[in-house]
Amino acid sequence: MPLYYVEMLQRWIIRSMFMLPILFCVGGWGWNGIHSGWVSYSSHNGDWIECATRAGLVGVGWGSHIKMNVYNEGWRCVVKDATGDRFWPRDTPERHFFLGFDFHHYVDAGDQKSFLYAPYWFFILGFSVILYFVWQKTRPKPNPRKAFPVEVGKASGSS
Repeated sequence: MPLYYVEMLQRWIIRSMFMLPILFCVGGWGWNGIHSGWVSYSSHNGDWIECATRAGLVGVGWGSHIKMNVYNEGWRCVVKDATGDRFWPRDTPERHFFLGFDFHHYVDAGDQKSFLYAPYWFFILGFSVILYFVWQKTRPKPNPRKAFPVEVGKASGSS
């Protein structure tokens, strides 16, 4: 196989690796229109952390539970159908929204909960910018000897 094809294959493998996160985000955003889901882990001392996707957002949550009998220790994975219309929640003192980003922290009967969400469009835009720079870096370099062949012509006015 000629060296040119090997280099081209390497370029496309690298580019594909940077295209995959964009495709996963677009697919997740579409899936998120009819589903929501999260994966969480609760430790033996009541601390917990979760990664979630709901209402067009991807986020992480963390906190602690006072009543451990409500939540079991270990991993939980939940997927639910998103039913009903959703309206953007109001900005309250404990919950802040801006351009689709969401942060809220509250204490509920001794339980502390914090959530940080970012919209899918933010990740798609970020990965697209990275892909642009990777694409520019992996472009084939033109060979200056073969790029624009120039023939030496005769000087005008000479016999």
